[in-house]
Amino acid sequence: MDTEIHDLAQDVIRRLSAAGETVATGESLTGGMVSMALTSVDGASQVVRGSVTAYAPDIKVRVLKVGSDVIEKYTVYHGTVAKAMAQGAQNAMRYEVGTEPPRKTSWGIGTTGVAGRNADLGSPPGTVFIGIAHPDGKAYDFPYHFEGQGRNEVRRNTTLAALTRLREAVIARHKELEAGKPKEGKK
Repeated sequence: MDTEIHDLAQDVIRRLSAAGETVATGESLTGGMVSMALTSVDGASQVVRGSVTAYAPDIKVRVLKVGSDVIEKYTVYHGTVAKAMAQGAQNAMRYEVGTEPPRKTSWGIGTTGVAGRNADLGSPPGTVFIGIAHPDGKAYDFPYHFEGQGRNEVRRNTTLAALTRLREAVIARHKELEAGKPKEGKK
């Protein structure tokens, strides 16, 4: 595995583990590469809840619960779809055993885009969208265009970008939570 991706995944797993948080992925163009990177790290079993490779639109709809109306309106290559995939993975991998009511997975990642050489559904090659679903219920999408790159390079760069976006979101959330805590020794 690519050292840059592995090191980033290792940092993400470390941060999530320290916070007692979890993550799930809903991947299309990356075909499980984000999940593979995360699960390559020792200790990932405490953090990674699962992954869905939703390559076909009907799997995005049936398994990740992306609205078919959303896909009809935007196509599968859109930030709204990436956000819905992230939220769908987050919800699909909820805790059920031993928790009442079931708890949602902390974080979700969604990836969709065109990795091939040809445009698809009006989207040029290298068009990518990453969705990050937060523990507070909000989700954000991030557009990318990896122009002039081959299929595997687009997939690699999408994996790197998804892990980077997750890491940034985790750091920001943990800083916000820390800022809201009372300082030790003060009342």
